[in-house]
Amino acid sequence: MSQKAKFIKKIFKKTQEPVFVGIVTAVALGFVLRVYRFKDFLFFALDQARNWLIVKNALVGGIEELPLLGPRAGGTFFRLGPAYNYIEFLAARLFGASPEKLAIPVLFFNSASIAVFYYFLRQYFARWLSLALIFLYAVGLFGIEFSRFSWNPNLIAFFSILLFLGLLKVSQSYHNRSNNIHKYGLEVLKRLKRLCSGDKNLKICKSEKELEQNSVKIVETSFDRSTWVWLILASISFGVLIQLHGLAMLLTPIIVLGYLLISKTGFKLKQLSIALLIVVLVNLPCLLNDVLTNFGNSRALIRGYLAKSQKNSEYTWEKKVLVGFHEISRNYFTIITSSEKIRELDQTKRNEGVTGVISRNAKSVWLIKNMVFSAIFLGFIGFAFYILVKDYWRLNKKKNQKARQKANFILLILIWQAVYAPVLIMLAIKADSRYYLGLIFLPYVLIGVVAQKLEKNNKLDKKLKPVNGLIKQNLQKMVSKKVKSRFLTQRLVIGVGLAGLFLINLKYDLNWLGRLEQMDKQNKDQILREYILEDYYFANWGQLEQIINLIEQDYLKKNQPIAIEAGPYYQRSVAYVLEFERGLPVDSIKNDNQGKELHYYLIDDTKDPEKRKQDLPSDLKRQFEVSNYQNFGTLTLFRLNRTQVREKQESKNNKEPADKDLMPKKFKWEELLN
Repeated sequence: MSQKAKFIKKIFKKTQEPVFVGIVTAVALGFVLRVYRFKDFLFFALDQARNWLIVKNALVGGIEELPLLGPRAGGTFFRLGPAYNYIEFLAARLFGASPEKLAIPVLFFNSASIAVFYYFLRQYFARWLSLALIFLYAVGLFGIEFSRFSWNPNLIAFFSILLFLGLLKVSQSYHNRSNNIHKYGLEVLKRLKRLCSGDKNLKICKSEKELEQNSVKIVETSFDRSTWVWLILASISFGVLIQLHGLAMLLTPIIVLGYLLISKTGFKLKQLSIALLIVVLVNLPCLLNDVLTNFGNSRALIRGYLAKSQKNSEYTWEKKVLVGFHEISRNYFTIITSSEKIRELDQTKRNEGVTGVISRNAKSVWLIKNMVFSAIFLGFIGFAFYILVKDYWRLNKKKNQKARQKANFILLILIWQAVYAPVLIMLAIKADSRYYLGLIFLPYVLIGVVAQKLEKNNKLDKKLKPVNGLIKQNLQKMVSKKVKSRFLTQRLVIGVGLAGLFLINLKYDLNWLGRLEQMDKQNKDQILREYILEDYYFANWGQLEQIINLIEQDYLKKNQPIAIEAGPYYQRSVAYVLEFERGLPVDSIKNDNQGKELHYYLIDDTKDPEKRKQDLPSDLKRQFEVSNYQNFGTLTLFRLNRTQVREKQESKNNKEPADKDLMPKKFKWEELLN
């Protein structure tokens, strides 16, 4: 049989294994929940419209139209790298440039992260527990929501788990080598000595020292092809990850460096050079832009950090710590259960201590329960980390490879959490849910740690020995083969618990999808609040596309230019598509030129449309009246008629920021090449 035939046979055999079937099932389930009515339920607001226009221009003008920098980070003038724009551009070349097609990379990578997460978990957990945890991750609403629209932070999950899996695989290879050098080196030395025993004049037998050097040299080639693949994947993931979000850019290098130093993964010069070269190449556009602007973007990063620090200093450190731990507890619980059992604390007063926060958040029985439940779950998190620390010291004393592999896994988890926690506590007062995308896998690991501890409790196993024996007998009758009797009861109880958690997640997934189904039928106040993506996710692309189509029909009837007002989230989305996709002349009502006959539109949240006719925003009420309106569920399109000439005054929206000069110039490849 040829090598090719053997390889195909091996692959086919792998696909028949239960583990492979389990992974494929988990990925398929996660994909279905992420892709169901993908276009209609797509979130397409200001950031998505900005990226869409960048890609659209590059498709029309050529790849050289792509920028060397990406979006601004965290309300500062610092800009991230452009990696996400390049990923979107590739998607547009393959599938097209419509809003839903630009979100395909997020859908694909986040679905793939389910499979990668399994192999990451296998570095520490058993197969059955790893499979159970990826099923929980697949149906987790937190991951599902951030997989259904295009946004640079939404790829953090995939590239972070691929990076950390690569780190574990590379360090595992180094430990393999260091543990085996002595063993195999001595073996080679003995064999060479036996070979040379009859003839002392052989060149290979010059000295014992030379034989030892040769043996080490032979073993050092254990950095094999698969390890090189993991090194390259980890380097690419690192380079992309630090361009996706400001938090990932600042904390990922600390995590990686801390892990490499403590785990004593000693890169050789060749491997280190190649890894650094890959990271530099992936980040080359933003590095070039920084050089061209005299490191303007780097200086903007420092100014942004100082401004953020000064802003956060308005709050007392006690309040930051209290709210920070509550937010970690709340977000971790939401990630694991998809529910809103733990809610945010009231943070309205700035300069107050712990007593003030607690007293204002204990005005009712429900609020007291909220804090108590948060504290209990925080205790669960602390218990899981206690188990990890204890297990790390136990495993670190052992010299075998399997123990070293598990110790490295624990070390990475501990560093991962230790680096993120202080920053999240510092930012807790205004922390968005997206800040936890870099930690989305950790709550599942903690669930697995506690489950594994309960499973392999020897004292509990002795007490449950009769029950284990009974379960063993029944299982052997069912499967007709020998079954190990240890830990059967614990596994059954844990399995039932994880299955219950799976069903709870699935319930909230279906509830959320049901809310999305109602978005084009009910107003904002009639739909349950959005607690993961915050309240701004109350309109989708399906609604916006209907509105855009209606505006286009109006234009075609009278051929008059369009002026719209749609608020901060959807102004850019509607205007860009009308102008750059449909080719219609579009302006903002606030920038309206006098003497023109225009179609005037207001797109606003649906509350009471009839009341809104008499209650327009104050800046529009003086100049317009509502001629008619059309409801699209959570959004309403108002057609407006001008009632008076606009007063001549400088619009605040047109004023340039006083510190605009601090914003670094964003070059395009075209400018660089010319």
